[in-house]
Amino acid sequence: MTNWHHAALTPLTTLQTGPIQHLTLQAHRPVPIRQFAPDFQETWSGRKNDADKERKEERKLKYMLKKEQKGAIRELRKDAAFMAKVQLGEMREADSERRQKRKQIDALLGQQAGEMKQYTKGKKK
Repeated sequence: MTNWHHAALTPLTTLQTGPIQHLTLQAHRPVPIRQFAPDFQETWSGRKNDADKERKEERKLKYMLKKEQKGAIRELRKDAAFMAKVQLGEMREADSERRQKRKQIDALLGQQAGEMKQYTKGKKK
């Protein structure tokens, strides 16, 4: 077995001529991240006082749009609450009418039952 082992290693050791060189990545310059030139303003006094008129106008319009949307949502909620109150009132009114009719019918049936009972008693005598 050792003979076979030596026979396999001898061609490999003859190929090695010098010190072992490890694999490395290619050496190249790093690719820089693309950047855009910032818009610097020498006088900056806060977010609201923007020197750029278009940006200021856009911000103002967005604010107004948000305000209008909130107002519209508030109005829709008020309308929905009002409609719910109206519907509830109509339902209560219909229920009370139905109850009154039911009472009248029950009273009429009770009266008829009483008359029928009197009539049948009178016939038996």
